[in-house]
Amino acid sequence: GLAYNDVDVLFVMPSASGDEDESAVKIINASDVAVDIYELIGEGKYDVVVEKFYIDETDPAQAEKLRSYITSILSEKIAPQIAEKGGLAKVEAINEVLSEDGKSAKVDVKLTYNDGSEDTNNVDMVYTESGEWKASVNK
Repeated sequence: GLAYNDVDVLFVMPSASGDEDESAVKIINASDVAVDIYELIGEGKYDVVVEKFYIDETDPAQAEKLRSYITSILSEKIAPQIAEKGGLAKVEAINEVLSEDGKSAKVDVKLTYNDGSEDTNNVDMVYTESGEWKASVNK
């Protein structure tokens, strides 16, 4: 009976910790979103990228302006810089500093280009009321 119990314990333990892991996977942190943003810029999906920025919707006209402003920066400034270096080979978050209240974060994102060069960009992130991390725009 002892051997059976040992096996039983082995099966019980991993499934218990496995549940915790699954719920942890659902937590998207600031770094994930920052990395996502650059990967999407690299793919030219600006309309998707814009949704990952925090845009105050109280004034729809202002929100629309901000959307076009972000899109133009992405497509006219950032994308050409990426293209010049042969595109993105790898995007990784190398550091994340969370504010004391947990409502904002600074993420250092390291970009490795296909020509072998590297850049590190700092992204300011905010935790929105809807429970998502978004990039904040500092104009």
